[in-house]
Amino acid sequence: MPPRPHARRAVLVINNMGGGGAERVLATVANHLHGTLGWEVTVLTLQTGPVRYSLLPGIEVRSLHGGLLTVGAGNLLGVPFLAAELALFLRRNPADAVMSFLVRANLIHVLSAWFGNHRRIVISERCATDALYKGNGLRPRMMRWLIGALYPWANRVIAISGGVKESLVRLGVPGDLVRVIYNPQNLPEIAAAVGDVSAPRPARRPFTIVTAGRLTEQKDYPTLFEAFKRVCDQGLDARLVVFGEGPDASKLEALARTLGIHDRIDWRGWVASPHAQMAACDVFVMTSRWEGFGNVIVEAMACGLPVVCTDCESGPREILGDGEYGVLVPVGDSAAVAGAIQRLASDHHLHATLRDRGLARARDFDASRIVHHYVDVLTEPTVNVR
Repeated sequence: MPPRPHARRAVLVINNMGGGGAERVLATVANHLHGTLGWEVTVLTLQTGPVRYSLLPGIEVRSLHGGLLTVGAGNLLGVPFLAAELALFLRRNPADAVMSFLVRANLIHVLSAWFGNHRRIVISERCATDALYKGNGLRPRMMRWLIGALYPWANRVIAISGGVKESLVRLGVPGDLVRVIYNPQNLPEIAAAVGDVSAPRPARRPFTIVTAGRLTEQKDYPTLFEAFKRVCDQGLDARLVVFGEGPDASKLEALARTLGIHDRIDWRGWVASPHAQMAACDVFVMTSRWEGFGNVIVEAMACGLPVVCTDCESGPREILGDGEYGVLVPVGDSAAVAGAIQRLASDHHLHATLRDRGLARARDFDASRIVHHYVDVLTEPTVNVR
């Protein structure tokens, strides 16, 4: 597609475009900028790899040549080299706005100013960073220091929840530099996939619980599995559907066998658009130890599912309105998770009430209501002089 005359140009920088919440949000923002506002958009990845989310025709995807420096031991050592390459890329490919997503891309973006990038630096933080990099090991201490030292040099920092902003402030990022913008969701796409989910559903057996997220420590699947075993042992005819892949897959399958629930779990793997399959379930449960926002909570509500979620830092409490739109339970408390599932399985009025409240709440995060805030940030005057 030839460039449109006088169109604004944006470069969106991220580690890769594999499956993940940040990648989905970047695709949503890119598609809105290009398809709705007519911007020319380039998605620039630090690593080569598959693009797992749909981008509109005309959106260019390119990768930095130094991508191999972002894996393994080169994670941090490669940052200055990639910063220099990013600065060179932006000199050769002028853009009106540049925004990065995720910590490594953000650090590289900020450091690119030391290598001649004079454009406004907008970075987007996706997680409660002091929870992500906790402990006294060398790497978490270094990452906390780098964030506190380098993020203040950005012109604007976007936090995807109030909790993420608070974590950045604790690390030394000035609060007036940080703007909270919740993650946009493509609700028309979800609605097209699932159809009408507002009508009452007939009682079904087995009662089907669904969860979605990477198979990692962060998502705390052991607590969910223990809760699932409890409700099964208490006589509920139930199944668990798991969407996701990750490094803990084999360990979690072994745990499920040990708990005697493996035959009741449907392992669906990573699915780009699982919404139709989610809508066929009865309740969504997420037992994360920490989050930045929790895109899948909004997606589940848009699918007509009541939500049970741990009250972790950060995001879920903000999305669920302190428990008005879903059930919040303590982190790591399998008995509380099991109790919430049992209530929703037996109390049809509560199930319907939370379904209806969730559907209404999900609309607050529709891309049409959110993405213009990103545009405001990308086009605002410089607020911080490096």
